[in-house]
Amino acid sequence: MIFALLVWCTPLLICQAAEARYNVVKIIEGSGTTIPDAGGINQKGEVVGSMHMFGDTRFWLWSNGVRNDVLLGNGLRGTAKALNNHGQVVGAFLTGEDYRDDWVITIPVYHAFVWNPGSRSLRDLGTFGGWNSAATWINDQGVIGGAADVWDDRLPFITQRGLKRSLQSLISNPTGWNLALETHYVAADGRIWGLGTFGSKDHIYEMTPETNGMYRIRSRGVIEGIRAQVFAFNEYGQAVGIVTLNEPRGDAFFWDGTTTVLLGDLGHPGTYPYAINNLSQVVGMSYNVAVSYNAFLWENGSLLNLNDLISPDSGVLLIQAAAVNDAGSIVCIYRDAATGFYGVCLLAPVSPVPLEFSHHELNPDGLHLEVHGGAGKSLVVEYTSDFVEWATLAASTNLIGRRNFTDLNTTNAMFRAYRARLLVP
Repeated sequence: MIFALLVWCTPLLICQAAEARYNVVKIIEGSGTTIPDAGGINQKGEVVGSMHMFGDTRFWLWSNGVRNDVLLGNGLRGTAKALNNHGQVVGAFLTGEDYRDDWVITIPVYHAFVWNPGSRSLRDLGTFGGWNSAATWINDQGVIGGAADVWDDRLPFITQRGLKRSLQSLISNPTGWNLALETHYVAADGRIWGLGTFGSKDHIYEMTPETNGMYRIRSRGVIEGIRAQVFAFNEYGQAVGIVTLNEPRGDAFFWDGTTTVLLGDLGHPGTYPYAINNLSQVVGMSYNVAVSYNAFLWENGSLLNLNDLISPDSGVLLIQAAAVNDAGSIVCIYRDAATGFYGVCLLAPVSPVPLEFSHHELNPDGLHLEVHGGAGKSLVVEYTSDFVEWATLAASTNLIGRRNFTDLNTTNAMFRAYRARLLVP
């Protein structure tokens, strides 16, 4: 049998300017009394973050080129950390309560929340009986991840169908696992990835859902070194974080699913990878001897200073990259060269990620296809045997920029060609 791979997609934008890879779009500028902070970005290019003012903290939502400051209602104040493709936002809000710690220091109480754009309402996710909690991530199925206090400890949690459970309580098989508080991720198929210790080693783990609502846990691999932290996962179980290999510094790493790859630095030890997209692009900040911390992009084994990828007359110094989506758009914290104040901007790629078949493999069970591009949009994969009539193999409403399809009937056809195209509303 013979097959061909074709691509049908929307026209590409042509790069008119010379060398800049990204255009800088300022979202919010700080001042002497306000300090903005970056949160997350979804596949549609919507961005959330926070604005800290004297006596006030609130979150903002940037969508379709417009930023709106969001009031939580009843005088509540809070910070936003992430949002999904439905526009649901998670973070932590100030309840108005205070407590005193062992040193008799007064500490404000924060609770995790989810905010729904339709009703513009906030839901308090509470704690496990302690004072504080925070939500750090939400997927398109509405599963929320975060950490919450019990009276004498703090536990990672997920919230599904309105029910909040500690991750530790969901493990069904006998275990000596201790799950870390750092980032955990729930994939669209329900699997959970995270960092935990088993024995004396740090492991990337996978929790697989069972029919009774519990999960079986297994190690996906050891992170060699000490004091490992994971900052982010993607939909394919790849992770980024830091681990100490040579005292006293920590080394930034990328976990590709089987092995650990060190990211390097921009000339001086001190690299922090904060986010990874589904195309394995990593962003964060790295120490540059000349100008302190700079935002970076790591891809294809190379660590790049994002300041070298924007126009030199942009008037900003990119300090930290906080988030990246599959379209390659990056959320950064910058310092204004003229005023010295900090702000949040979006780096928009001059040339978008093309829609293409990035990989194909013919197995006895059929042809496996991987499509890159189309982040933020639905797409369809079609096939034909005569280039006249096209039939749908599968449609995907998942908005990520790397999607997999399988044609189970490929081996039954003498000739079959394929194409992928975006479904434009």
